[in-house]
Formats: sequence, C-alpha cells, structure tokens
Amino acid sequence: MKLEDLIYDIKHMLMALSNTTTVLDGDIIDKLAYYRMAYISQYWIKNQRVLEEWFQNVTTTRFDPWATPYSIMVADHLQVVTGVKTVIPKVITMPNGIHFRITESESGKKVYPINYDSLLMMIELEDARLSRFPYFAHKGNILFSYPSTSLNVNAILQEPTNGVSDSVLTTATHGTLVAGTLYTVVSGAITYGLAGWRRYNAGETFLADEGSDWTDVLPVISDGHTIPAAVLTSTQLGAFDYFSEYPLDVAGAQEIILEILTKDYAIRSKAVSDVLEDGVDQFKILTSRT
Repeated sequence: MKLEDLIYDIKHMLMALSNTTTVLDGDIIDKLAYYRMAYISQYWIKNQRVLEEWFQNVTTTRFDPWATPYSIMVADHLQVVTGVKTVIPKVITMPNGIHFRITESESGKKVYPINYDSLLMMIELEDARLSRFPYFAHKGNILFSYPSTSLNVNAILQEPTNGVSDSVLTTATHGTLVAGTLYTVVSGAITYGLAGWRRYNAGETFLADEGSDWTDVLPVISDGHTIPAAVLTSTQLGAFDYFSEYPLDVAGAQEIILEILTKDYAIRSKAVSDVLEDGVDQFKILTSRT
C-alpha cells in the first residue's frame, strides 16, 4: 500500500461526490499523518500491541552523515565512548521502547532499549552487561547506542514522510543477489547464506555471498494480513516519496480515509458506501465492506 494509493482513493471519492479538483496532495498527506497518530495511539490503548506495518526505516547509520561518536563525563573529564549517536525524526512514543526496531547492521543482533541516564551510568561503571548486550537510548530527537556503531533503525514515526524510502528491489519468493552488496530486509523474513542458512527479519541487514539466492520463510502474519518478504540494497534507501510503502495496516488505512472524508470534507458515510457499491473496482484501498 503506497502513499499514492491513499491519496488516490481520497481524491477519487471527492471527485465522485463533490466534483472537487482543488484538494492539494500536501494537505491530504498532513491529514493522513494526523489521523494515523491518533489511530496508532488508540489501537495501542485497546490492544496493548503494535503492528509491524507501522514501522519504517529511519536510518542505516553506516550511510548516515549525522551518525557520529559521542562523549560522556567520567571522573571530571570527557571520555569518547564506543558507540554512535544520530539525529532521528520524532517518533510516536510507547512504553519500553517498543516503538523502535533496532539491529546491528553487520551481525543482525537486536539492540535493546534502556533509559538514557541508566545507559550513561552503565558506561561509567563499566557494567558487565555491556559486553553481552548492545543497548540504545532515546533522548529528544537523538538516539545513542553502545557499543554498536553501525545500526539499522526502524521506528513508528509521527510523520511517515520523514522516513526513508523502502522501494523494493524484488518481491519474488526468491532471487539472486549481487555478491559483496549490503542488503536490508524491508518486510517479512527471509533465509539466506551459502555457509549455512540463516534467518533475517525485517530491518536486519546482511552482506550477499557469491551467487546465492534468498527465500521466504513461513509468512509473517500481522493483524490477519500476510507480509511478503522483500529485500533492497542499503544504498537504495532514499527520500520517502509517493511510491513508498505507507507505514499503516490496511484496516487502519480504510478507517483513516473514511475519517478524512467524513470529518474534514463533510462527506456522508452513506454517500461513500453508495459510491463503493457502484464502483468499488475504481478504488485501491477502500472496499464495499469498508
């Protein structure tokens, strides 16, 4: 489900019911982000869980010019630590850091959330846990990691257009990759590797071997929908655009489109239903059951 699909459905319905042609895409994008934040917050309160479709790639630090080492005050002097800090867009904050999916780029190891002050204290005290687990802390719009220096950061952003594009290299169930190229799994999960097959989940990165294929593992199911596996080269990560996958589940997208039509453009729900009954095949997301 791409951003252009959501915009299309809203504009197409407005054209069908009000002959409106002056609605700006930028206004629709702002409304989508506003209602998406409200939808995700309400869904969390009701269900106490997050959906994988809400996450999007924020940055891969090895290609991020904002990613730099950082220092902390230890015994009255500044000490440069092993780790990295980087600027990220605003996120929809949830308990226990579950609004992040962060992994090490090289190993694929999960990076665990921790309170910022606790992270600094552990570094200063040389806590033994730091040698076993990588951690990250989020303070304002700055992300700090330790001891990891190369991260794949996925998060639930307030403004999806602040993320990076997840344009897909291929969506086939298997495909040959270019040896020596760094790839990121953007959805689902795959198995890959010549020297023993290994599983890589969404957000994890791996280096391609010579002439090896990847294949889907068992389908990843989220809220009743199957998420197909797809990979892309990390260097292909670019600005979020009309053709980027919009980080929202299908049911949420349908609900938000209806909210925008009825609340912001004063279209009656019955009128929307009538249009869908007569020509549902003209829409990309809305259905007659919406």
